[in-house]
Amino acid sequence: MISVEEAIFKVENNYEVLPTEEVYLKDARNKILAKDIVSPINMPPFRQSAMDGYGIRVRDKKFS
Repeated sequence: MISVEEAIFKVENNYEVLPTEEVYLKDARNKILAKDIVSPINMPPFRQSAMDGYGIRVRDKKFS
């Protein structure tokens, strides 16, 4: 087992910055966001949400 410091060093020194590109939403499958998306409004507009965000997986969605 390696130390936390060694693990951090390995991560910080062994990654490659990927190039960014703009794509239409319909072509964004299997892409990674280059930056966060932030809503200009709170949704829901009251403090009742059980999570900070929502998401679905396409394979969980049943299409008719």
